[in-house]
Amino acid sequence: MIQSGVHPQSISDALFLSAGEMVMQQPAIVALHSATSTNALQYAYRTAADDQNRMRLLLQNAAFIPHFRQAMDSRGKVGDSQINELTSESAGDDSVSVDQIFDSVGQDRSHASAATYQYLESDGKAEDLIHAARQLTFLKGNDSHDYKYSSAALEDYYAISPELRNRYLAAATYMLPGKNDRDNSLVTRVREALA
Repeated sequence: MIQSGVHPQSISDALFLSAGEMVMQQPAIVALHSATSTNALQYAYRTAADDQNRMRLLLQNAAFIPHFRQAMDSRGKVGDSQINELTSESAGDDSVSVDQIFDSVGQDRSHASAATYQYLESDGKAEDLIHAARQLTFLKGNDSHDYKYSSAALEDYYAISPELRNRYLAAATYMLPGKNDRDNSLVTRVREALA
């Protein structure tokens, strides 16, 4: 595709969005790994000096996406959500706040995703959403996957073409922590020690 004139950023965008869509379809460990692997391979692609190595990294990333998609089938139901079908009207409310988004994450991730997309499309600040997601990850995260996924997804927002970023971040809410999730045990211990 690149040799026929397709810009490498278009291919990277497709890989990121495919991983994001997989998170929407089955918010579990395999889709998480599709996103974190894409994050790692795309970082290596952007920082490698040798063009041949860069192309190999892009090809490797393209090979991993269908591998993970196939692995999802063996892990249970795979939904039919499509990242390109997100609309700013699907959240329902006229205006959405970051607090409302993370309130709904624990109750209805599909609604939270639509609300995120609506928030971003109506000129909501991505940085405010990213900051809140990071803070909640520190408070609610329970294992390395929580930290690894949120770091990758929130960082990748800036690696995707601007016109597609909002879809990716909206898909990420399927695996980000919500305000009503239980605090991790370390936070509880620290609060008890300071009380």
